[in-house]
Amino acid sequence: MKYLINFFIIVSLGFFLHSCTTIDKKANKAISKEEAKLSKWLNQPISELKIEFGKPDLVEETPEGKTFLVYKSKKYLIKCERKFEVKGGRVIGFSSSGCF
Repeated sequence: MKYLINFFIIVSLGFFLHSCTTIDKKANKAISKEEAKLSKWLNQPISELKIEFGKPDLVEETPEGKTFLVYKSKKYLIKCERKFEVKGGRVIGFSSSGCF
């Protein structure tokens, strides 16, 4: 009986660990897809970005003189935030949090 319980625990742990790696792979795939989508905007004019995403929800200016256009949305109760760093009327960088 002791061997049967140990066997059941080992099999359960195996399924659990396999599920974690599957979720991790799906998350990495979604992140890669998001980065590919946003990287197309690098060196593009702000006007084109605004045509695609609309008016930004927030415009942040840092003391160092950097400007960020921030777009926020919600999908399945998960908050998504995309930030585009702009300089000279062009997108020079981006970051994404919670978007898939």
